[in-house]
Amino acid sequence: MPELERQERLKSYLENLSVGIEQGHDVAGIQIRIASEKDLEKFVQVKSGEARTLLNLLGYSAFNVEDHPPKRTVIGRLVYAPDYVLNNEAGKALAVLDVKAPSESLEGWEEQILSYCVAVNAPLGMLFNGRAVQVFVNTKHKAMKRYANRFPDKPVASANSSDPSRMVDLLNRFAWETLAPDVIAVARKLATEKITLINKKQREQKIAASLKIVFATPPPEVLPNLFTALASADAFWSEISPKPTANELLRLWKELSAGPKVTIPPLPRTGVNPAVRAKIIEVCGKCGWKAIEDRRIRGLNYRVDGVNGKGYRKVGSGPGVPENLMVQGMDTPNAERVINELNALLQ
Repeated sequence: MPELERQERLKSYLENLSVGIEQGHDVAGIQIRIASEKDLEKFVQVKSGEARTLLNLLGYSAFNVEDHPPKRTVIGRLVYAPDYVLNNEAGKALAVLDVKAPSESLEGWEEQILSYCVAVNAPLGMLFNGRAVQVFVNTKHKAMKRYANRFPDKPVASANSSDPSRMVDLLNRFAWETLAPDVIAVARKLATEKITLINKKQREQKIAASLKIVFATPPPEVLPNLFTALASADAFWSEISPKPTANELLRLWKELSAGPKVTIPPLPRTGVNPAVRAKIIEVCGKCGWKAIEDRRIRGLNYRVDGVNGKGYRKVGSGPGVPENLMVQGMDTPNAERVINELNALLQ
């Protein structure tokens, strides 16, 4: 059966199963519900003809399925009786399928399904109750031992009726034409996908832990860059005019933040904003320095004594620029406002 056709049939199968579990099927005017494990097995086991049971849809026949094999004794006492053992043409176990009642949770059956897999030396195991599916890798199988430390007794994949597409995907991976050629490749792919998810989750947990530190008690060395970036997010401050500077945000954070007090260093001064320096030289050349002094531009801190005070840098030479004009460095939001006021002098 082509894979796309099988996926569509599996989707219809699950929908039909859901109706039988939730409402029941009308049989000769009587509503018969799928309630017990035995009820569900009628929709799972191999049947002759065109019956659309799960194992029929997955391509199995009576020749490659052991249906409720006799109980066997292993190592003296261990007795196992899986519902279905799926085999290849040579009779070698590919997977174990164990069915539970629709009302029964699949949680807590890990040890049982894995013991079945070990007993028949199957690389894969599946729990199915009509509402959900769990897939296991037998890490005691010689080809799968490399994963023993990652998930020795946990499902490598699971899905329930809230995500029918995922259920179809997992069931489809157990198709006979998929498992029989190379069941180990299928098992390893499932294991690799699980490891990817584990690594992704661990990474996200580390990021979340770091974010909690940043927003609860930010490390001092992080704060300058954090608030500089926040102050430059124009869209965030669209309803506030003028938008706050990084220093304002830093001060308010110190006042509002809860928890242990953190010693926060001041934002570093990097010298005069180049655009501000260029604009000062342009205004001085056309209007003279006195025009800037008279304007008293808020945020434009300067001195003309040539003393290189904290954060002050020399503007440079130009027509009308005082010889020892020093201007204090500014962050970008302040610089934009200062430049706008300087431009007003040129009009």
